[in-house]
Amino acid sequence: MTVVIACRFLNSIILIADCRVSYSGQDTVDDNLQKLYPLDEKIVIGFSGPLVGAHQILEAVKRNRKAYQKRATAANLLSDVERWIRHEYRMIKEPKDRKDLSFILASDDPKREMRSIWHTQDGREISKPQWFPFVPELREIKLYPSTSKPENLHKEEKGMCKIIGVNDDDQKAIEKRLMDLFGFEFKQPKLQALVIVNTLMYDLMERRIITVGGLFQCAVLSDMGIEWLSYSLPSDYGNVSLEIVNGQYIQRDNITGKVVPLMTIWQWQKEWQKNPHPGRFGTFEDPAYRKLVNGLQYKKDDKSNTNELGSDEEGNCPSAR
Repeated sequence: MTVVIACRFLNSIILIADCRVSYSGQDTVDDNLQKLYPLDEKIVIGFSGPLVGAHQILEAVKRNRKAYQKRATAANLLSDVERWIRHEYRMIKEPKDRKDLSFILASDDPKREMRSIWHTQDGREISKPQWFPFVPELREIKLYPSTSKPENLHKEEKGMCKIIGVNDDDQKAIEKRLMDLFGFEFKQPKLQALVIVNTLMYDLMERRIITVGGLFQCAVLSDMGIEWLSYSLPSDYGNVSLEIVNGQYIQRDNITGKVVPLMTIWQWQKEWQKNPHPGRFGTFEDPAYRKLVNGLQYKKDDKSNTNELGSDEEGNCPSAR
């Protein structure tokens, strides 16, 4: 399990993904996997689900991209990448390797404008007003397994946010939180992205979703291409950061000196074949958030020490206020 999010703004798309790897039937986790991959400057792919299946599909996408003959517009690439993913998904032999395997595709074509229909107050269609800025064609596609036909993928394209990885209830909770935050400085996507990341860390820890964790990859896809964001979270309990060093994400605890680099899925596959031991890469979490969440959880548990009628320890019913 994981969480990968794509949010569309006016001129860009924010992409966020955690870096945790969890193992079926075990509490052990590793926090060192990259889950967002730029295909070129126009398209980014995010995935969640079994790593064997994801590796097979991403290898096929990379292989087909090298042999690509068409004019590489974002629209052409997006439709073909979707087709490659669907084809390779059906080729996965083991059902366990495609269980819950999902993808998010995000694209930006700065040479094409988003199609919009404008209306006057009396309902007549008009061309786009001159005062409205140029809006590049931004697209987000969510591909996830069909429950009736597990060998096929459903497609979801409507809406401003796409979320994969966590269950339906958690997706709804995250989407509601994103919508609450969405109006904050929506014209400044980098600032918005960091606000969302910090909020996500706290919310997911509070919901005790142990299969989602580590620090979060964060990127902005715009007409400038893809820009990876690094951030730091100083506090009284620790100072953790996710930085980009020589093109690779590095998680760092600036107080203890602990460093955990993120691996691509190709690196992970090689390492796992050599030494398949869950948990050997270790976990990486922000100690400040963990301490804060544990404190809140302690208060909740303390408040729950009442009987079903809500009386206190002496059996006295609380008065109405």
